[in-house]
Amino acid sequence: MILRFSHFGHAVKSIDEVLPVYKKLWGLKPSTRTEFPEDWAINALLPVGQNYIELLQPTSQQSSLAKFINQRGEGMYHLSWVVDDVDKEIKSLRSKGAQVAETPPQTNLITKRGWIHPRSTMGLLIELVDEKLLSHLGHLPKKEPQPGSQVVAWTHVHHVVKNIDQALAMYDRLWGLKAIKRATTPLQGVKNAIVRIGKMNYIELLEPTDPKGLIAKFIEKRGEGLRSFCFTVDNFKSAITSLKKKGVELYEASDAPGDFQIKSAWISPKYTRGLLVEICEHRELLAWQDPELKL
Repeated sequence: MILRFSHFGHAVKSIDEVLPVYKKLWGLKPSTRTEFPEDWAINALLPVGQNYIELLQPTSQQSSLAKFINQRGEGMYHLSWVVDDVDKEIKSLRSKGAQVAETPPQTNLITKRGWIHPRSTMGLLIELVDEKLLSHLGHLPKKEPQPGSQVVAWTHVHHVVKNIDQALAMYDRLWGLKAIKRATTPLQGVKNAIVRIGKMNYIELLEPTDPKGLIAKFIEKRGEGLRSFCFTVDNFKSAITSLKKKGVELYEASDAPGDFQIKSAWISPKYTRGLLVEICEHRELLAWQDPELKL
C-alpha cells in the first residue's frame, strides 16, 4: 500500500553547481549528502515541507543516471513512494502485469528497494521504499518549511499522458487510486485529473486538447512522463516579486478561463537546471484541489 511521497529525483551533472541555485531562488539547503557506490551516484537531499528533493549526480558514465542526462539533459528523473511493505508491493504489482526490478540492500541503504519501469506507468520511473530505510537515513517528514524560505511544500507533480482515461485506469488497476477531481483548462490546452498519493501529495494528470499546445509538443518530443512540479508559497505576490528581483522571468497564468481558476506562475528550466516549476499559493491551491487535504 502506498503511504505517501518521499521525494522526486533531480538529475544533475554537478550537485555543487546546482545547490547555489536552490539557495538563491528558494532559500533551500541540503540536510544530507551521501555517496551510493553501487548506484554510481551521489545525492543531496533538500527538505521541502514534508517531502524532499533529491539531487542526483552520476559518478560513472555507465550509470543509467548518466545516460538519462546525456540523452535528455538535467531534469526530473524519478518519483519515490513510501510503501508499507516493499516485498508485498513488488509482488502485488507483478501480479497485475507491472515490470518491477529489485535493488538489494547496499552500502548506506539497509533495505531492499523496488523500481517500477516507465513502460508500466505511462512514462514514470517510480522507486519504492519503506519507512525503515527513511528512518535510518534520517529522512522522516517535517511539518515546518526551512527557515528563511518562502516555500511551504512541493505539493504535486505533473504527469503528461496521451489519454487521461487510460491513465486513470492504470492508477486504479495498479493501486486502486481514483481521481478526486477533474477539470479542463482551455487556455493551456489540457484536461486535468487529480490523483491523491497518501494524505500529503498528489499527481496531476495532463492530457493535451490542443495539438499545437505545449503539452502536445512535450509528448511529441519526449513521450509520456514527468513534466514539472509545483512549489507552494505562503504569499504568491511576495514570492513572485522576490523571484523577479533575482532576475527570473516568469509566465503568470492568473485567472485563466476554465475550471482551474487559481493564480499560478511558471519558471523556465533555464533558471532551474532543467526543472519546469509551477508556483501557487498554498492555501488557495489546497482549497481548489481538495479542502480535506492538510499538508
